[in-house]
Amino acid sequence: MKNKKRILILSDLILVLVIIAVVICFWNKPKAVEGDEPAFTPVLEPNAVVQTDGMDQTAEQIEGIRIPGYPRITVEADTTDVIMNLKNPEGNPCYFTFEIVLTDENETIYVSKMVEPGKAVTNVTLSRALNKGEYPAMIKITTTSLTDGLPMNGANVETTIVAQ
Repeated sequence: MKNKKRILILSDLILVLVIIAVVICFWNKPKAVEGDEPAFTPVLEPNAVVQTDGMDQTAEQIEGIRIPGYPRITVEADTTDVIMNLKNPEGNPCYFTFEIVLTDENETIYVSKMVEPGKAVTNVTLSRALNKGEYPAMIKITTTSLTDGLPMNGANVETTIVAQ
């Protein structure tokens, strides 16, 4: 009977010590201030270059996200380092991430990092060289808010890549 009583007292003492330790941990934790969320830090495309679109700055601002069209992209055949113009138009409220997918093979041959509005990726390194020919492709544009990094509306732009 005495052993049961000692075990009960010892377990109660351990429980009290655990509760005290938990309270001390939370008590010493810095208090969060409203609006103290961690800042969004974009992973920017290092090869993006400034590229203005020549729009008159006095012109009425377009609401929403502007997505450029790419009906045909001509690249050099048999090389992975190609020149093209993957652009995020000036004035967009978001970063663009470009993914180029060959639609016949469902093969991704390029993915960029985030491109700021008013910049473009012009020197692209493909995952493999393309032989001469035409390749149906999709440019998947993922958009991310400039302010908080949340996803926005993206687009899938159909194109043909001509390797010559």
